[in-house]
Amino acid sequence: MNVQLIWEELRLDGSVIIGKRRKDGKWDARTYVILKELRELASKNGIAVEFDKEDGSATLIEV
Repeated sequence: MNVQLIWEELRLDGSVIIGKRRKDGKWDARTYVILKELRELASKNGIAVEFDKEDGSATLIEV
């Protein structure tokens, strides 16, 4: 999954599902890598990203 494409979708819609669970029910490492990169992109634009561990969605929040 391309983080830039996820970022563009977040910018358009405000929220997008990015989470994937492993077989043991925990979030996979790729999900956290994506979230980290999204947070870095957002901070450069003065925006925060909130990650919901229940449904795996990321949401942009104006700060």
